[in-house]
Amino acid sequence: MAVPRLRRLRRHLIRQYGRDHALLVACDAPHFGSSVFVVDHRVAGRQFRSLASLGRHGRTYDQSSMDIGRPAYLVFPYESFMAAAFGLASSRRSALLLGLGGGAMCRHLAALLPGCALTIVEIDPVVVGLTRRYFGVAQRVVVADADGFMARNRRKYDVVLIDLYDGRGFADVAAGFWRNCIASLAPGGCLAVNWADFARHRHLERYAAELASFGFPPVFLAPPSLADNLVQLVPTGPGTAESDVRALAKDFCREIGANSEVLNDCLVSRDYPRVAAAGW
Repeated sequence: MAVPRLRRLRRHLIRQYGRDHALLVACDAPHFGSSVFVVDHRVAGRQFRSLASLGRHGRTYDQSSMDIGRPAYLVFPYESFMAAAFGLASSRRSALLLGLGGGAMCRHLAALLPGCALTIVEIDPVVVGLTRRYFGVAQRVVVADADGFMARNRRKYDVVLIDLYDGRGFADVAAGFWRNCIASLAPGGCLAVNWADFARHRHLERYAAELASFGFPPVFLAPPSLADNLVQLVPTGPGTAESDVRALAKDFCREIGANSEVLNDCLVSRDYPRVAAAGW
């Protein structure tokens, strides 16, 4: 990265992380659509490592964070909401992850659900290289476009996790993508999708409605403030539409030894939340 751009980046990092941070690497990621960087920083006395990017208007986005002292711990609430899909699935032998990020879900599953065969798909080889070097991801990663991968896929998975974001926001998907995702679920499987900054991006509701149109009632999980990410779960097992999603998710956390605190007061809704984004 050129020196003037690096100087501008450091100003953004100080604003985001304070002066007590260490920039490990910064590079361009063409498929990601922006520069990405890895930075070590402290939050409430703990040491974290983040994979981040610069968005429009110079805003810094943490794409993924790792608690260095607890690398298998899920830092962001939405990650625990997505992991709730395993509690709603009738089996946990296989999973598909579309979008690698900093590998938080990979580390979590490898440590706490090692018997689950995980297939990982990521479009950007730069991101793959960073997660291997700085975030401890050792699993094989399929470097491919999620649309193309799903169009060709014939395997069935117990859980499908979709977290498709780049430097521009949610990666637009082709017609038929969501149908292919539902078709890739094994009987009784569950799908989870991350809708980041959903209150600011109203078009995401259209995708959520399409997912809800395949005959499986969705469940939405979000923090009480509705200020961050929304996760849509699509369980396909019999009776899951009427089940206590929070109880099933917490039972799963207890079973594998995961932290379930974030599930205590999260919003659980059968409908897509509609909330005005303050200031937008």
